Amino acid sequence: MSIKSVAFSVIAALAAIPFWFFFYDAIRFGAGNALASTYAILFLTVHLVASNILLLFAERSRLLILAYMLGMAPLFYFFGNPLAIIAVWALLCAGAIISYSRVRLELKSRITFHIPILLRQGLPTLLTALSLACAVGYYVETARAPERLTIQDIFPRSVFTGIFQNTVPLLSDKFFPGFEPDDTIDSYIEKQFRTSGVDLQRVSQEERLRVLKEARTQLFSKAAGNITFPELTGQERLVDVFYDIGMARSEQFFDSNKRFAPLTLAIGFFLFLRTVALPYGWVLIFLTAGIVAGMKKGGMVVHGEEHAVKERLDWA
Repeated sequence: MSIKSVAFSVIAALAAIPFWFFFYDAIRFGAGNALASTYAILFLTVHLVASNILLLFAERSRLLILAYMLGMAPLFYFFGNPLAIIAVWALLCAGAIISYSRVRLELKSRITFHIPILLRQGLPTLLTALSLACAVGYYVETARAPERLTIQDIFPRSVFTGIFQNTVPLLSDKFFPGFEPDDTIDSYIEKQFRTSGVDLQRVSQEERLRVLKEARTQLFSKAAGNITFPELTGQERLVDVFYDIGMARSEQFFDSNKRFAPLTLAIGFFLFLRTVALPYGWVLIFLTAGIVAGMKKGGMVVHGEEHAVKERLDWA
């Protein structure tokens, strides 16, 4: 058994351990830690590139399996040891076996050693198993305290602001004529009055304040509905007020269905991870190909040729 294979097995296992630490830190309630997400992706990339090297060069599947058995053990520490976590841990180990077998089978049937084609036989299985493990971990974390889960956790202000600011201008002629992303309530109202030929700056301050207050009430009365909303000063951004109203109205529906939220979020998270797995998988393949090219240049791997017996079936 090559010492190089053992070294990459150790790297794969050691990189997986901090990945789960940073992944847990990124998804736990109240964390909001973008830095933890970045570190999680970096360590996952190291783990998967090392796993790819093992898929290509490890003499025995046990090195990859051992890396997964040890590297995925933090699942039990961070998410407990319920039946779901045990099943996912077993699935990850099984995924490593299946991936290795598929790559080895493809390697036997090919004449040329083509890294992208070989890894495409095994890497998707690893990515699917890891996506499922992350989704189950996310489910366990949200199910621990579903009462702490709010609609803002699902639909943060930054996402709403981006959608609102990029969508409303396309519909501005019908819904929000003249809308600009940084408009405050009063500035937007005054802009609409000027469009109608009325300049509120030319009326008395008392009259201007009265008109603005009435306009604010009319602008948000239908959107707010029966939601109790604090009195607006007019200096709030239009997009922020609509976000607060939307979240308040959504919270009413969300509270009555909160028990279904952990499972729904976990399914959505899994589908999201599987979507990004395709481009991420190609990044991993190119990184692995670059590392193999560097190892070939450094003498860690050598080019070789062998004569193989080709199996065929004919009529008896």
